[in-house]
Amino acid sequence: MNDLAKKSSAAARATAKAARTGLQGDHQAAVTAHNEARIAFWTALSDATPADRTRIRSKAEEHSRKMTEHEQAIKAILSAHYANKKEAWSTRDVLARGRPPVTVNVLDQHGNFTIETESGDSLTRVGDRLKLGTTGALIDFNGDSFYQNYDNVTEARYKVKGLARPALVWFDNRTGKRIA
Repeated sequence: MNDLAKKSSAAARATAKAARTGLQGDHQAAVTAHNEARIAFWTALSDATPADRTRIRSKAEEHSRKMTEHEQAIKAILSAHYANKKEAWSTRDVLARGRPPVTVNVLDQHGNFTIETESGDSLTRVGDRLKLGTTGALIDFNGDSFYQNYDNVTEARYKVKGLARPALVWFDNRTGKRIA
């Protein structure tokens, strides 16, 4: 039983630290600690006396619940981090005198970005791949391009830290607004 108390205590300390800091890594450590305690309690259940089984089972279930709470906290942290990267770009980024902005957040309204491949095609990627930031600096642009079913579009190429190939952003020439 001493090992069970140590595992429970370690899990409680990890939970307290995660609650205090709110950091993803601390929540992950709490998940690991609660999982170890849960496994220890379920393992001890087979050797327990009938009088202790209810208490041990309830402790194992408690560690399972705490583990799930920390996993949900991790998802919430990641979701908030991702939501912060998604900015309202369509009203902010517009053509000025036929030129795209010098710098722009390359993420689209879905949190993705598009790169130009070596063959000149475009490839959409998930925004979480941009580890060094989402702001791009204008390299060049083509004022007579197209995008999906839009004609009369400006295609702009942006250099983003951490990307070997330029990110692509499109603006509607008629309205000046960003479309992707």
